[in-house]
Amino acid sequence: MNTIFIGIAGGTGSGKTTLTEHLAQRFGPDISVVHHDNYYKRQDCPFEERCKQNYDHPNAFDTELMVEDLKRLEGDIMVLGAGGKMGPDICVLAKKASVLGGSDRKIYAVSRFSDAAAAERLRSHGVTVIAADLMDANALQALPDCKNIIY
Repeated sequence: MNTIFIGIAGGTGSGKTTLTEHLAQRFGPDISVVHHDNYYKRQDCPFEERCKQNYDHPNAFDTELMVEDLKRLEGDIMVLGAGGKMGPDICVLAKKASVLGGSDRKIYAVSRFSDAAAAERLRSHGVTVIAADLMDANALQALPDCKNIIY
């Protein structure tokens, strides 16, 4: 069985968790889920200061730790919602982590891709682009089998 790593990106409240739960149901017990939320930088400051933090900004995340973890994974990677705010960066990071880790794995980017330039940028980095509506059950069924999901 091929292992594929999926990254799900999107803004707050965009349905990432719901989509992940649907995928986990579809692919069963062989799936592992790594939440990007687990990579928020530690906040050693008073509550009032934490309330001012923009948790949607890329600087809120410990990206270096995520890259190190990505390098250790086996199999291909798929990022769902890859046309969103952070999706393209996650795809490119995954590709770079794979290269640095000596892996020739495929990185898949899945989104509606209303911005053709975003899709082309991903292709230019060696990412395989799949245009799909992730809220369409048939589109989800058509995705390649996956073992790992990140969002």
